[in-house]
Formats: sequence, C-alpha cells, structure tokens
Amino acid sequence: MTLGRDPSKLDSKYLTRDVIDIGHDLRKRGYAKMKKIIVIALLFALSVGASALEKKPSILDGLKLGNKPKTEQEKPQERAPEWVALIDGASIFYDKNYKYHPDEMKLSNGILLRGEEWDGFLKSYIETFPPAKREVILQGITRFCVDYDKVDKIIRFEPLRYIDGPYASTSYISFKGTLRPNKATAFVVVQYYGDDWIFADGIKVVADDYTWQSPKLEFSRDNYGGNVWEFELISYSDPVIAKMIDKVISSKVLFRPNGNSANER
Repeated sequence: MTLGRDPSKLDSKYLTRDVIDIGHDLRKRGYAKMKKIIVIALLFALSVGASALEKKPSILDGLKLGNKPKTEQEKPQERAPEWVALIDGASIFYDKNYKYHPDEMKLSNGILLRGEEWDGFLKSYIETFPPAKREVILQGITRFCVDYDKVDKIIRFEPLRYIDGPYASTSYISFKGTLRPNKATAFVVVQYYGDDWIFADGIKVVADDYTWQSPKLEFSRDNYGGNVWEFELISYSDPVIAKMIDKVISSKVLFRPNGNSANER
C-alpha cells in the first residue's frame, strides 16, 4: 500500500490487494511444514564525457557522404511477444522475445525479473512446492525485491527498490522477511515519509466499518536531503496483526501514522 507524502491525504491510495491476498491465502492453506508464510529493482547512472559536447551527425551529413538514411521500414523492428510458461503449475509466462531476455525476464503479470535471480535461486525454491501451490507463491514473490543470502542460505524479500517505483519517496505499508523451503518469517513494514518529523508512535487503519489503532510502537528515524522517514517492523506472527490483515483484505483501506508532535499532519 503506497501513500502520498501528506498523511492527511492518504485516503487516495489502497492496500495492495494481491500482496495481502497472497499472505492471507498462504497463511490459510500453507505448505505442510509452514506455520505461516508470506510471499509477497534500480540505480540509474548518468555519465557525461567530452564526447557529449561533440556535434551529433545529422541526416544531411549522411547525404553529403553519399549515405542513404534508413527509412522507418528499414529500421529493425521489435519482435512480437512469444509467451512461454515460466514453470509447471503456474499461469505465469515470460516473453522469450523481450529485448533484454534472458538477462531480464518480462513476465505476464507485468513484473520484470532478473534472469540471474530466477535461475540462481527462485526457480529451485518454487520447485520445492507442489505444482498446485506455485501460482499464488509466484504471484507474490515476483512483486518484491529478492536476494539470496549465501551465508545463511535463505531468500530475503522486501519492498521494491526502484527509484521511481511504488515505494520510492512515499509512505507505505508492505512486507519484508525471509524464506526457506520449510519455514518463512514475515514482518509488516510501516513507513512514514515527509519533509518534517511527526515522531510517529503508532498507526491507524480504517477499512469500511472496521477501525484498528495499533498499540505504542517504537519507530526508527532517519533523514537525507531535507526529507525524513520513520519506520517500524511488526511481526506478522502476532495474532493481533494477523487479525487486522484478515479484516482489511479486499477492502478500501485508509492508513495514517500518528505521533505526539505538533508536526503531525
């Protein structure tokens, strides 16, 4: 669930249904040894060299040299998508003709997945589940930033890190945690982002006729470039949190961090 910078205007965004549905579904129907499981990328570099100051060749320059400029028909065209099943048991496909394949995989659910992540650890992890359970797990895990910890031999997942993505420079609620073949841990991530501190110590969630006020929370705080963020992790294994998530599934949800500062908005 992503939110605007001004908490007083947070009623325009909704809790991401598919993310919560995935956690709900897996918690309800979880794999044999799993008590509860939640499954739910980019730095942009810009370099400018002396060559950038050079004059760019034009069509006229080409004509002076006797070269014929390419017409639209002569320019290379992108190939039509060719969708291939990602794995048995899941109705998710990848475009074999995607221009950056196989380094980057374009999935039919609109997600871009790095090839090294899929071949390196995600595929083998998904294959530990029966085919009937792979769809819901894939729909969730591909919507998160994932990484493999070679020391602890676990998969870590967290909100996407895209600099212009849904979690960039905004307040939100999402999930982060770790995945093993026979165990998973998950936390609800609550973050406030703005241009001034509110010293958040709790959150209020409203969904239809349901209202939930959290107990006192210990938010961490940081700042950079004139902006601030306050964040807290809440264990999903807490039955109070699990009950709250159950209540807000498939509902229009409002979320507001609250604190004890005059700067609260």
